[in-house]
Amino acid sequence: MNYGRQLVNVTTQNDIEVWNLGKLEVASSVKWEHDITAIAVLQGTNYMYVGDDVGTVSVLQLDESSNELIKLPYCIPAYVTLGGLVKSGSHCAPSVVGILPQLNAAFSRLVIAYGNGLLVLWDLNETKVLAIRGGIESQRKRLAGHEQNSDRRRTSTEKSGDSGSKSEVEDEDDEEREICSICWACQNGSVVAAGYVDGDVLLWTIPSPANEGGSSDLTESNLPFISGAPLRKIDLAPGKSMKMPVILLKWCASGKGGKDPKDLTGQLFVYGGSDLNATPALTALSLHGEVSEKLKQLELPLQGPFADAVTLSRPGGTLSTRVAGILVLTSPGLLHMYDGAGIVARFFSSPEESVNQAFLQTLPWETPFKDAVVSQLFMVSTDSLTAKVLLQLSSGNKYPLPTLGFGTKWPITGGIENTSSNANMKQRLLLVTGRNRGGIQVWDAFTPPMKLLCIVNSQTTKSLSPVSAIALCERSGLLAYGDQEGKVFIFKLSTEAQEVPCKIISDTSGCIGEPVNCAAGYQCIAELRTHQAAITSITISSDSGRLAVGDKNGMISILDPANLSLLFSGCWPGYSSCIARLRFSTTLVQEENAVDSSASADPNSGEPKSSANAITVLYAVNEEATVAVMNGSNGDFIGPGPKQPVTPSQALCLDLVDVSTTAPSVEGTAGQESSTQSSDAHHRSSCIFLGTRDWIQIVSISSQGIGNSVREVKLERPCCWASTFETSNHAFGAVLVYQSGHLEIRSLPDLRILVETTFAQCLGWEIEPSHAIFSSANARITAINEGRELVHLSVLAEDTDLSMPDSLPRIFDKDLGAAAAAAMKYTTSLPRKKPAASQGLLGVIKSTLEPENAVHPADQLSKLFSSQPFTAPVNQPSDLSVKTDSLGIDVDLEIDDILIDLGEMGVSSSPSASGEPSTNKIVLHRVTETTPPKGKEVMSEETTRSQLFGDDGKPRQRTTDEIKARYGYAPKAVDATNAAAMARDKLMERGEKLQSLNDKTEEMTLGAENFASLAEQLAKKYEKRKWWEF
Repeated sequence: MNYGRQLVNVTTQNDIEVWNLGKLEVASSVKWEHDITAIAVLQGTNYMYVGDDVGTVSVLQLDESSNELIKLPYCIPAYVTLGGLVKSGSHCAPSVVGILPQLNAAFSRLVIAYGNGLLVLWDLNETKVLAIRGGIESQRKRLAGHEQNSDRRRTSTEKSGDSGSKSEVEDEDDEEREICSICWACQNGSVVAAGYVDGDVLLWTIPSPANEGGSSDLTESNLPFISGAPLRKIDLAPGKSMKMPVILLKWCASGKGGKDPKDLTGQLFVYGGSDLNATPALTALSLHGEVSEKLKQLELPLQGPFADAVTLSRPGGTLSTRVAGILVLTSPGLLHMYDGAGIVARFFSSPEESVNQAFLQTLPWETPFKDAVVSQLFMVSTDSLTAKVLLQLSSGNKYPLPTLGFGTKWPITGGIENTSSNANMKQRLLLVTGRNRGGIQVWDAFTPPMKLLCIVNSQTTKSLSPVSAIALCERSGLLAYGDQEGKVFIFKLSTEAQEVPCKIISDTSGCIGEPVNCAAGYQCIAELRTHQAAITSITISSDSGRLAVGDKNGMISILDPANLSLLFSGCWPGYSSCIARLRFSTTLVQEENAVDSSASADPNSGEPKSSANAITVLYAVNEEATVAVMNGSNGDFIGPGPKQPVTPSQALCLDLVDVSTTAPSVEGTAGQESSTQSSDAHHRSSCIFLGTRDWIQIVSISSQGIGNSVREVKLERPCCWASTFETSNHAFGAVLVYQSGHLEIRSLPDLRILVETTFAQCLGWEIEPSHAIFSSANARITAINEGRELVHLSVLAEDTDLSMPDSLPRIFDKDLGAAAAAAMKYTTSLPRKKPAASQGLLGVIKSTLEPENAVHPADQLSKLFSSQPFTAPVNQPSDLSVKTDSLGIDVDLEIDDILIDLGEMGVSSSPSASGEPSTNKIVLHRVTETTPPKGKEVMSEETTRSQLFGDDGKPRQRTTDEIKARYGYAPKAVDATNAAAMARDKLMERGEKLQSLNDKTEEMTLGAENFASLAEQLAKKYEKRKWWEF
């Protein structure tokens, strides 16, 4: 709308929203009083048509100055377009199911499709119906009878319109055929395709404006006004009684376009109309050839449940340009492109020719979770080497758009990155995803649109094994990942392209391979081949001095990345369980092989309080929650060795936190605590948070390695993921995700529940945690749900970085929009004169004297839509002050509007004070232009003046007694008083009837409230289900 700057959205609550694509916000919104069933935007203008369930087409305008939607007076009610079927004020009007502005006359004509199967061509300027198509025989007879009673002259009759086409469609029964979808089926606006509930597709010929050559074969003067014979019937499942409704119709040109509707061209894409038992598919039909010829059709495979489709033209294409492709949306949110050239080639190829059928192509960009099997989130400083190099390299990356299968240029472009919101960023959030086919991808995840920074693969070994573990050093940029075959690849970050030799590390020896030309970015410097099982965990120390690897068989390797040397490789004695987590920490040493927990540094910062006597400590936990502390240089145990838990459980998380510890306690499932008093006072120390499937606990670190459990909590439900976070005031907490979809935020070290919620409450839809991939960094959580969607969550309430609207890409270019607006305004402001046929001298003189007939341009729409040619039907509640007469027109009944006719009541008229007889009648004053019913006499102007002013028809001054006698207040007019009493009784009786009607209305209202309550209960029942699950 408005040259591509606005996007119109209609919600299920009948709210019409207009989004400003430049600002990515709702510019205007209006609540519609009826159910919206159709909407159409008048391209190049600020106007739109809205059709509702009461059969009315209204006009809305978006005011650019105030950004408000304004409902204009112009409307097209059903009692006008379908006169003879629908009466004014009727509650049985069919709903509007489709609106199409006519091609080549978009500002003066439109086609309206109604739910009862009728198509109406409406003229906006002349406010009249130009043609009616479809419907059953009884409907057409009533419409024809209504038109014959009107003053409109028709050049063709209903009989002439249906003649010669009885073999195409006949009324097999007297049931209405409901229309589901409509679209144009030609480039000059003379053929409309309509899809019906019973699965049929009918092509209808409608009048079109005279073309530039002066041809008038398809104008309303040469076509029947009412016709039930379509140009063509398309049956996609012949002989089948149960067929799918035709949900979608899309037409595209073939580039050859003929002007004769009997010589159709182009392709028609149909979803529906097939057998209910058949596999749903998108059907492409070739409309080339004569009407009598059999149509060629092609079944396009779908990659999921169908949702919607749109045809795409080449840049600068027009209606006569061949379509570049058709974009299909399937559930759950997958987009596929069908090459238009490939579809045409299939239609026009001979049976002997072999045409490439690979015209289905996915989109050229990939989501970060499409092929992800593992992910890890990292928070890096904007000033760090990692952020500087990755952002510098990604700024010059421009991925070329591919070509479709038959050489067609990719038809989708646009989307401009918004860099204004990145200026003040102090940190960047990187999401590293490991792919199922090997290699990893690094994404900028700080803002909602995921930007691909780089793709990392080994240059020496083309491994296609799924990635199973990832590690990244935020400061130095050192990167490592392992796969299911047990290989580990180590990369360094470089800003220059160079030859890099890759060292193969095996056992304690290593060999250097041949140098490989590597581009700028991540370059592979080493490959570890000491493991024979899948890699399960990788960790890098904060100073990049150590790298540790754990695998599925319990083997641990420690490397020195600076020298690319292997320091340790082996398993724990007597243990062969999978290594679940590894963590490094730099610790001060007071005595040999002793850990001073009170002097330990902040494990998250990785910096010791002093560089003297510092060693690197490796914390490891296996799958059974057995924890060990090892020397990071030689792999020796610190303390007695691995410590087993009392109750083995699957380990999920091992993190180091710096908290204030308290006396040991255990919390049971019932929430009661059993604590043991200790003489230890509160003190600040480093502890281990250990999370498992069935319990979580805080474990202290002593000089003998692993200390005692500070606090333990048994979980009420199975946990599937856990992590810790630190707030801005250096407080620690833990996040737990349960298999049931529940989330908990607990404080450390007391493990008290702070927040308990579910994914359904946070997001509005369910996530299956057992099928999701979770990762976290600095209170940020990402969840990759079944490879379909990426969810960002923030644990901290004050964290609003994840919802920055300024970070979204700009999908509207202001400069291009201004150019398009200028071009559209210039095109639509030029009036097009009605072409004249070849004429002689007299014709030239006649055309000179007669005023020119010009097609109304868009500039005149404002004046046109400001008028109110018809009154929209209003459903008013029952009210004693509102009455409806026999013509269906609402009138107000006032006591002063009642005149009493004594003669008709059998009461003798009493003379007035002047001695003149009274001519009183009961009259309801009404101002209307409607023709009175038959049998009712219309009073002439002389009769009206005679009743108002007397026999002579001249106004004169009346006395007080005459005025009282006129309204029944004369003292001697006893009979007139009785007549007034009778009239009062009639009015009271009428009031009682209206009151009874009001009571019935209240009963219906109560029934509607009960129905609404039931609907609300059903909505709550199904609110957790997604739209594609219905």
